[in-house]
Amino acid sequence: LFHLCHAKPLRIPLRWSALFVCVNATAAALLISDRYGAALSEEEEERFKLHFSKLTRGQYYQLIQMGHVKHYEDGEVLTVEGKFCPKLYFVLSGKGCKVYHHKA
Repeated sequence: LFHLCHAKPLRIPLRWSALFVCVNATAAALLISDRYGAALSEEEEERFKLHFSKLTRGQYYQLIQMGHVKHYEDGEVLTVEGKFCPKLYFVLSGKGCKVYHHKA
């Protein structure tokens, strides 16, 4: 509005101001969406509050979209100490145990 009130309107600053408003409005919408926009089931909501409260709802939603639930049998090995593990495991029910193998 300031740029239009001059005797000769300042069109270039007006365009930059309009771009500035658009960029900031988009950034604000993304932040609001990230914080409040994810629709979670009751189970996901409970898990979010108990274990992932340091993340935003949007970050948690992205995390659960990348993963999947898989059932393992008792005694099944998920990872081995000292070896590369390309996966992240989160135990939903049951419990895990560490088994240490010492080299002689």
